[in-house]
Amino acid sequence: MGGSMYDSRAGSDAIATPFTVEVVPDRDRVVVEPHGELDLATTGELRDHIDDLVSQGFGTILLDLRRLEFMDSAGLRLVIEQTTRGDATVTVVDGAGPVRRLLELTGVRDELPLEPAV
Repeated sequence: MGGSMYDSRAGSDAIATPFTVEVVPDRDRVVVEPHGELDLATTGELRDHIDDLVSQGFGTILLDLRRLEFMDSAGLRLVIEQTTRGDATVTVVDGAGPVRRLLELTGVRDELPLEPAV
């Protein structure tokens, strides 16, 4: 799972991408791009990044989910929490593959403030 070297969902030989968060300033907002797996083990790291940006005065954040390979219910809960913050505006770029499928299956995709890819 998040931070592990091997991905148990794909067999013992599959190497999972380590979880990282890339922060990219983009004019009047900042783009946050988590990479790898957003799950119970990594949601705290992403939350900390976003909280730090808000505390630095960034009021508009774009959470770009396209680089995620996997997201579990803890990741989904974090995305929902961030998009309903009272101290900043957080919008989302939809993920691909399993992330998009999770958003669609849970019915959350239509409720999120989605933006087209930048």
